[in-house]
This record gives sequence, structure tokens and C-alpha cells, in this order.
Amino acid sequence: MEKKLLAIENARIALVRVALLFFASLLWLVAWRYYPHIAVEHGPMENFQAACILAGMFVLAWTAWRTPDAAGRILYAGVILLYLTFLLVEFDTRPLQNKWLTILFNGVVRNTALVILWVAGFFWFLRHVRAVFEFFARWIRAPAGITLVISGGYWLLAGAIDKVHPFTTGNANLMAEEFLEVNAAFLMLLVAIDCRERRPTSESAAGLAETLQKNSEKVR
Repeated sequence: MEKKLLAIENARIALVRVALLFFASLLWLVAWRYYPHIAVEHGPMENFQAACILAGMFVLAWTAWRTPDAAGRILYAGVILLYLTFLLVEFDTRPLQNKWLTILFNGVVRNTALVILWVAGFFWFLRHVRAVFEFFARWIRAPAGITLVISGGYWLLAGAIDKVHPFTTGNANLMAEEFLEVNAAFLMLLVAIDCRERRPTSESAAGLAETLQKNSEKVR
């Protein structure tokens, strides 16, 4: 019964995500049909990516703050650092031609700050290694973890297109790359929202199943 309820809930979440991704993708393709330059650097698609990642960071920060156990806070902090790294590397501030933005968010300053944050996070992780691994083992099999892995696949495909250029025109290659990246960033936001809604990841399956059963009874 417990496994069945979990399977139904996970299937429902998967269907909702597929529907959201489909309609979002359709909107971008239609927009590109009429506005071919939406994929340019610092254009609508890239700005949407940055907004999704930034919003996901804030949602995850709130979730980490509200999470009672250290393992959960460390895992969410790690995901926040991952999002921050993607945001700083993906969103190039140099074309904005602002001296301070260029200094702070590019090159040595940016890279040094990221290294310091990752090293600090690693030492925090070492204090709770076993608990974090146990939490991660549950989380990576949950919808949030699976969605993040899929998002990573999108980023890898986008990177491959950037290197290989499989299409005949530069605009088509750029659109394909940005199309994959915008979907990846959207999935990252959904991951953050899912972490917030299903925050008690460390609960037993029985406890979660009981919660789902109560919710289904309320709907009836």
C-alpha cells in the first residue's frame, strides 16, 4: 500500500512536469518562429534561464533554513552552490560593459569565491558524511533528484551542440543550445519547488504514505 501510494504520487508529479516542459518548449519554439533573435546572448531566453536559477536558489535557501536536520541543510546548500556556479558561468556580465560587474563576476574574483564556497561546503559535509549520504540516497530517487539528473542531461546536450554545431546555420545552432538550456534551467526551478513542497525527505516511507493517504481522503 505504501509503495503503491508513493508510486502514484511520483507518477502524478512526473506527468505534471512533462506537461509543463512540453508547453514551455512549445511557447519558446513559437516565439522563435516569429522572433528569431530571442536566443541571442542576454536575450529573453538567457534572461529566463538566469531568473529560473536565481529563483531556485532563493527557494532552496528558504527550504534549507526550514529543514531541521543538518544532512538536509548540507544537501540543499550543495544544490544552491551548484546553481550559483551555473549562474555565474552561464551568465556572462562582460557584454554589459560595467567595470565592477566584470571584475566581480568574471575571472579571478569569481573563481576564487566559488572555490572558497565549495571548500567550505566540503568541510561542512565531512562533519556529517554518513547522514548526508543517507539523505542523498533517498533524495536522488525522489522526483527532485531525478529531475535534477534530467536537467544535467539537458545541460550536457547543450554543451555538445555548442562544440559540434550540428545544424547548418548559426542561428539554428544557437537556438538549439539555448532551447536545451532554458528547459534545463526551468527543471532546476521545479527541483527547488519540489524540495520545498516535499521537504521532509528524511521521513520514513510509512510516514510519507500516511500523509499521502490523508490528503487523498480529504480530496474525496
